[in-house]
Amino acid sequence: MTFSQPKKVIKMIKLIQYLLLVIIILGCSSKKDESSTLKYSYVETHRLLPLGDKVIKLDSLTDPWKIHYFMFNQNYRKQLFILSSLDNSLQVYDWEKGTLLSKKILPKEGPDGVGVASSIFVKNIDSIFVLSSYQFQLSLINADYKVVKRYSLLHSSNGKPKIGEGMFPIGKQTSSMGFYNNKIIVGGYPFIDRTEESFYSKGKTSLSLDIKSGVFEYLTSVPNSYKVRYENGNKILPQQIFSSQTFNYEKGQMILSHLTEPFVEVVNLNSKKVIDFYAGGESISEILWAKRNMENQDEFKFFLKQPYFSSIYYDKYRKVYYRILELPNLEKKDNYDEQPWTKPSVIILNDEFKKIGETILPKGYSLSSLIITENGAYFRKYIDSEDTILFTLFKLIEK
Repeated sequence: MTFSQPKKVIKMIKLIQYLLLVIIILGCSSKKDESSTLKYSYVETHRLLPLGDKVIKLDSLTDPWKIHYFMFNQNYRKQLFILSSLDNSLQVYDWEKGTLLSKKILPKEGPDGVGVASSIFVKNIDSIFVLSSYQFQLSLINADYKVVKRYSLLHSSNGKPKIGEGMFPIGKQTSSMGFYNNKIIVGGYPFIDRTEESFYSKGKTSLSLDIKSGVFEYLTSVPNSYKVRYENGNKILPQQIFSSQTFNYEKGQMILSHLTEPFVEVVNLNSKKVIDFYAGGESISEILWAKRNMENQDEFKFFLKQPYFSSIYYDKYRKVYYRILELPNLEKKDNYDEQPWTKPSVIILNDEFKKIGETILPKGYSLSSLIITENGAYFRKYIDSEDTILFTLFKLIEK
């Protein structure tokens, strides 16, 4: 045996060790990619601190929990537009004083009929968009509440909704409309039976309508994770089909938050490109779907045991996002127990979707009703009143 042979053996051993190290690193990297949607590390630098309350006194014909509202600034004067579903009225309040400035009943039919109004978007005082979800209709009204133009959000060309196609427009506080480049953007969920495979492979979740031509296009579809879950024998529940949207107009982005997904979808409103960013909470690892063979009567009980992301809001004044995570309240015993079903947590993200904090709020707040001003974020509080709504101002502070 020559002295060169051991050297060759040593080199081969080192080469094998190196290759094994590369394989291990790649394997860990691949594993990290697979689990990156479930957990990540961050430095918590911010939290929300309550400062005080704001009271808005409603009229006797308005149900405090059957309203949709929109904050509008005109000449540095904040006005809160409230749409009441009880009488189809549009009310304008002075935000600082909490007093009613005007009220107008919006006709459902006729030349200025807007249908059964479900939500509003105030572009300016003379351009107010009124969504009627169940009529698949969007109406543009002026300062005199006269209809300037109507838009159909039906998918089919013959004017009739077709099951299995299109999108059902959402008129919820958590899915407010947006306006970008002369287009009104409306969120929704697939107008398809959730037991059908096409719900998970072709369902639409938002559309963009050109207000000049009246032509709309679909912006986003359900996440790819929906199809994977469905193929694994699962189904989405009726309570889980909703999504929330918010807008970062400075960056030309719409951000979509789905109830069961730890990531958010960031849509470039110019290129229509969609990128996912993880935006979950430290207190959960996964939100489960029900098995497809689960009986309907068992679905709601299953839903109550799952956390979910109810909404997302962009705070343009502080350039952060608030993503609302609802955690099951295991202390609640039954329907007669006055405790809420969930415990609220607010995940705070910077404008690059890096988590910078998470604040567990006290019980008694409706996290689907958030108003953001330069002073801070106003969370609506549950109170026992038939004619009053109460907001608590939370200020974002550094720890």
